[in-house]
Amino acid sequence: MKALFILAALLIGQYNLFAHQFDWNEACDDAYQKIFQFRFNEAQQILNAEDEENLIADFLENYIYFFKVLVDEQKGDLNKYLDFKDGLIAKLNKADGDNPYKRYCIAETQMYSAIARFTFDEYWGGFWDLKKAFKQFEENDRKFPEFLVNKKGLGLLHMMVGTIPDKYKWGAKIVGFNGTVEQGAAEIFEFVDAAHYEHITKDEAKLLYAAYQLFISQDEAVAQEMVDELDPNKSVINRFIVANLSYRMGYNEKAIQLLENRPTGSEYYPIAAFDLLVGTYKLTRLDTDSDKYIKRFLRDTKSKNYKKEAYQKLAWHELIINDNELGYFNYMEKIKAVGSLSEEEDKIALLEAEKGIAPNKYLLRAKLLYNGGYYERTLEELSNIEDGSLTDKEEILEMDYRYGRTFQQLNDFESGIAYLNQVVDNQTSSEIYYFAPKACIEIAEMYAEKDNNTSAMSYYNKALAYSSDYLYKDAIRNQAKQGLKRLK
Repeated sequence: MKALFILAALLIGQYNLFAHQFDWNEACDDAYQKIFQFRFNEAQQILNAEDEENLIADFLENYIYFFKVLVDEQKGDLNKYLDFKDGLIAKLNKADGDNPYKRYCIAETQMYSAIARFTFDEYWGGFWDLKKAFKQFEENDRKFPEFLVNKKGLGLLHMMVGTIPDKYKWGAKIVGFNGTVEQGAAEIFEFVDAAHYEHITKDEAKLLYAAYQLFISQDEAVAQEMVDELDPNKSVINRFIVANLSYRMGYNEKAIQLLENRPTGSEYYPIAAFDLLVGTYKLTRLDTDSDKYIKRFLRDTKSKNYKKEAYQKLAWHELIINDNELGYFNYMEKIKAVGSLSEEEDKIALLEAEKGIAPNKYLLRAKLLYNGGYYERTLEELSNIEDGSLTDKEEILEMDYRYGRTFQQLNDFESGIAYLNQVVDNQTSSEIYYFAPKACIEIAEMYAEKDNNTSAMSYYNKALAYSSDYLYKDAIRNQAKQGLKRLK
């Protein structure tokens, strides 16, 4: 990949006065590419050889610290990163003159710091870092509107404000910025769509824009168009996000292929989470070897997060692949003694472990196949469930929910709406299952696609009316709010 910004072409003539402090040269370009390929040792050697006055080298080194925090989630790494970040910000503030690179580097560094803090639930410090980042991005945009790379960070922050969960609204007040998801997406697209302005961060911007189209605008076609423009071989980040987006769009085969064929070797910084993803994606295909990847993740991970989820997936593998109910309960028992509860997936795993009841095998297989995008196979598994065999309220709701979602994906909206309405009718507002509020979202989406906006808005509002503390509540409520915005 090329550099984040290039001291050439359109802008070099305007800002060459500061080239000695912000010199993105060929060596820095090489280091940047190696960082995003997670070849950190090679990148560090290149940066160490740079002129000590070149702040781009320090800025790039910041990425190495940041990615290590995100991958390993070790508190010690966070402390080292924050110390380095404080020193980098001090250097950047002392740089001569008023130029877009200075503010851009400061803003990006503060934004990365905020994300790193959020990883460890340090929300107070994280929101203060966002406040500093937003101030720099905004001022840079006012003074240098032609510096379009600034739109990526500014657009991301505006999108974050538009989707921030209700329980963190206090943080938005601290930051003092406002904005909407649509505003942020427009800013990112302005950068992506500027044919005259070529820049390496267009890849990052395209990923952000694809995620917006998929998760917020629900426009899979545009999301797929953006994903198709990205070369997963350029960087580990590209490969990871393209695989993840492909899986979420129902292209599980592509996701598995991308992750299984990733480059490996001693020169690459290890990412244990890739094995968990491969194992998860293969489990949705009901592969018999999915467990070996998940076990490898548990062996190699340094993080406390996702361990409960991993044991849950191993338990499922025992139940639906090996037909071993005892093995299922053995893995479920391990969930109670490992990991943390910072991530939603780990909380869900613990809830299942504490329930102490093995799920219906056909229903579980149907859920996994649906997640992988194998919709015809999903219906086959659901048809294996005998009438009256489900006695657990949650599983009864899930069966109708799974039928409804599958018919929705097969474009049989009449059947999809009928099954999902059964979920809405049979779940009370006080129950903590996510099926009914999510069913309302999907019914609304189907009505919107049929241009029945009145019914669509009615169901989005129904989704917002569920007040119990159900799973995925923040995400579902955000979908409802964004849906209403689109229709209005």
